Amino acid sequence: MYRLQWRLYRRHPWLAELLSVTRPPLVPEAMAHSEWTLQALDELGLPPPERTRAALALPALVRGLALGAAGELRAERETRMRTAQWWSVVDAEVSSLLGSGRLPRLAEVEQAAVVDDVDGVFDHALTTYLDGLSQTHPSGV
Repeated sequence: MYRLQWRLYRRHPWLAELLSVTRPPLVPEAMAHSEWTLQALDELGLPPPERTRAALALPALVRGLALGAAGELRAERETRMRTAQWWSVVDAEVSSLLGSGRLPRLAEVEQAAVVDDVDGVFDHALTTYLDGLSQTHPSGV
């Protein structure tokens, strides 16, 4: 279900800005989505408070990443530069900052690999969150 939501956000970037996780639209379809999520979490054996938190966290995770992706699209429009072009423009400044030795962990990160694969970041985030739920409550899985 959340992969479908991600695809919708990617297809319609403006959608993430319209929807709220904590004040969702009170329409049967949206409420059915919440019911489905709560049922799936109940089947994992999660206690009610954990189900509620997870039912809020999952759509927030998807929406948050979608808002970031939408911001990137907006930046591309405003700067008229693709992400890779922007990184090449700021390369000297980035190299100077990362070469200073003050940011050793950040210097290890392959910036282009991360920003060019927002779908991979989404997949990693969702999988990691769901794996974490199963580790937190292994008796219910």
